[in-house]
Amino acid sequence: MQDWLAGDGHAPEAYRRLASGASILCAEPGVRAAARSASGAMINVVGSALGSGKLALLALHPYDPDAMGLHLTLFAVEALEPAQVEYDYGLAAGALDPWRRAAAATGSIAVFLVGGVEEAFTQCSQNLFVKRPRGDATDVARTRWTPLLPLDRLLACQFEILQATVSASGLPGVSPRNGELGMAGFVARHNSQTLTLVPYFAGNAVHGHAAKLWSNPWSSLLLWDDHSWFSAVTISGPTRIVEDAEIAARFPHIAESLAMRRRRNGGPAARPEYWFEQVVREIHVQEEPVAGNWLNPARAPCSLNAGGLAHHGKKPAYFAADRIPSYDICWQHEREALGRPVDPSGASRRYWEQESEEAFAARHAHLAGL
Repeated sequence: MQDWLAGDGHAPEAYRRLASGASILCAEPGVRAAARSASGAMINVVGSALGSGKLALLALHPYDPDAMGLHLTLFAVEALEPAQVEYDYGLAAGALDPWRRAAAATGSIAVFLVGGVEEAFTQCSQNLFVKRPRGDATDVARTRWTPLLPLDRLLACQFEILQATVSASGLPGVSPRNGELGMAGFVARHNSQTLTLVPYFAGNAVHGHAAKLWSNPWSSLLLWDDHSWFSAVTISGPTRIVEDAEIAARFPHIAESLAMRRRRNGGPAARPEYWFEQVVREIHVQEEPVAGNWLNPARAPCSLNAGGLAHHGKKPAYFAADRIPSYDICWQHEREALGRPVDPSGASRRYWEQESEEAFAARHAHLAGL
């Protein structure tokens, strides 16, 4: 690891093997499946960040349904050891000792991924449900999902999916996709290929930062199932955006299952604005089981989008998701494909850089003296 961090950002063969995992049999034809450790998955993230210079993080609270999440996107990412971080950023000596001790206790090294901040904002954590620690290791070990089972069995139990992408022309993105139980994503098969289909609805469910996910030719879906299969699974492959009418024609059974949903007032749920389609090429399963959680039935999982059931009163009042009209997503597509040279108001990024130049110069001078 030390040689990797000190080198050109290309991982040695031993670390590439850890990141890619050991191949295992898969029930889905033409799909490569592998099992890797949590450390291997972390090495993959570090390697991708150092190789691309980009990193996007989405931090959500595991138990507080009303906590605000943090979305952070970095560019020009590099890996620094604690002493270098303390020196570069003027931290007190030993400020990062808790991280050093945690690494030493597990036989690891502490590395901080540091870069320039491209985006940073808070958002609703979207955990519109309540989780509590389960503490039953026996059931967790017995019910793990493996690629020997159809992918349908896994997605049918999900109500939240994280979608992660890295684009050569734009920013990386990590965005949560929520829905009713079994409705956050679907599995379909077409021309001997396994597809995952994620519906996107108009209104609050279509976040502004989700636009960067639309222009990526390859992306991953991350399923952190701590309630049914107790497994961490990453599904990767080529992606595209598909109109709702095309999905209804190709996969009428999926369209019909969405059409059966109802709002709280009993009316029919809204149709998706469009769909995210992924051709499944790779499946990675974490070897270690995920710590189990109970879902509190008093606040059942529901969607944050206009088609959700809204089991509790917060959603319609807070988000007005059933009344927000669609907006022009075509313009967003074009802007993302160009690498976002201007912000939504039309102003160039260079204007912001000129305005903040003096403040940055003062900050750099302060750090240089530490």
